[in-house]
Amino acid sequence: MITDSHIHVVGPDTGTNPRESTSPENVDTREASINTLAGVHLIPKGALALDGWLEFNRIKWGYEPRRFQIGSWSENKPVIDATYYVDKKGNIHHPRRNPYLPIGFRSTPTTHPGKVTHQWLDHATLLVQEMLQHGLVNTMTLPPGILDIRPWTWAGFQVSVKYTYIIDFPFDFANTSKEFRRKIRRCESLGYRVERTTDMNLIHGCLAASEARQHYDLGLSAEDLELARKLIGDEHLQAYAAFAPNGDIAAASVSLVQPGTAAIGLFAGTHDAHLASGVTTLLDAKSIQDFETSGATGFDLCGANMPTIAAFKSSWGARLVPYYSVEEYSMRRFAKWSRNWWQFRMQRAKGG
Repeated sequence: MITDSHIHVVGPDTGTNPRESTSPENVDTREASINTLAGVHLIPKGALALDGWLEFNRIKWGYEPRRFQIGSWSENKPVIDATYYVDKKGNIHHPRRNPYLPIGFRSTPTTHPGKVTHQWLDHATLLVQEMLQHGLVNTMTLPPGILDIRPWTWAGFQVSVKYTYIIDFPFDFANTSKEFRRKIRRCESLGYRVERTTDMNLIHGCLAASEARQHYDLGLSAEDLELARKLIGDEHLQAYAAFAPNGDIAAASVSLVQPGTAAIGLFAGTHDAHLASGVTTLLDAKSIQDFETSGATGFDLCGANMPTIAAFKSSWGARLVPYYSVEEYSMRRFAKWSRNWWQFRMQRAKGG
C-alpha cells in the first residue's frame, strides 16, 4: 500500500546547476544496477525533465514546474516520477512548444505482466488524483511509452490518440527509403554541408522562414533560443545548421539530447529557396549520427499527424508509435469541439 509519506512534490529550485539534471533516471550510475535486472519495465523520464529545460519553461511561459514522485529510483521498488507546470493559481498547464510532459515509471523485476500492470495502475492513479486536485487548463500530452491510460479514462478525462515516429539506435540507413538516400547523395554532391552551431540568430532565421510559409507562430525569439541554450547547455540542446554551396544558411534544427533516452526533435525550419534541394533530409541524417554518438537511444521525430509530414517522416523507416493526450470536460473543451465540428462540416461541404 502506498501512503502519503511516499509522495513528494517539489519546485524547480534544487540549488543545483540548471545544466545538470538531478533526476536520478538521468544519472546512469544510480539506476544501472536496478535497470539491468531481468523483467524491469522502464519508461525513462527523458530529456524533457532536464533542469535547464524546466527553468526555461518557467521563465518563458511563466509556469512553475512541480515534481510528483512516488518511490525512489535508487531502490529496488516501483517508482513513478512526473513533472508538470502550474500557474499562480495552482492550475496545471501544458506549456507551448513542449511535445510531452515528462513522466517516468519503473516496475520491480518480475516475469508476471499482471504485476507490472498492477504497479502501474497503483502509481498512475495517484498521479491522476494529483492532477484532479489542481485541474487542467489545457490539453496535457503524455509521452510515448505510456500505453495504459485507463487511470485517466476511469477518472473521467477525455482521451485522444496521436502518433509519432521514433528512430531506434543503432541507426541503419538501409532501412530508409530509396528517395531518402537519393536526396542525401544529391545534397552532398551539390555541396551542401551540416554543422553544429551555437548561433541562435541563424537558427531563428530558418524557423521564421517556415513560420511565415506555413502560417504558424512558435512564439520564440532569437533571445529565447539563446536563453534556452545557456540554461540547458550545448551538450543537451544541440542545434544544427545546413549551409548551401554559396555559404548561405539553408535549414536548421534544435533538439534535446539526453544519454540513455531518445533525443527529442524540438524545432526545425528551412528557407524557401532550399525547399526543393532535400537539405532537410541531409540535416536530419547528419544530426542523428551525432545523437547516437552522444549516447541517445533513439530520436523522437515528435509528430506524424499531418499527411505531408507523416509521408516525409515515414521515409526514415522509423517505428510508428502512438501517444495520448488528456483533457478535463469543460466549457473550453466544448467550445473546442464545436469549432472542430464546424470546420469538419465546412471541409466536407467543400469536398462534396
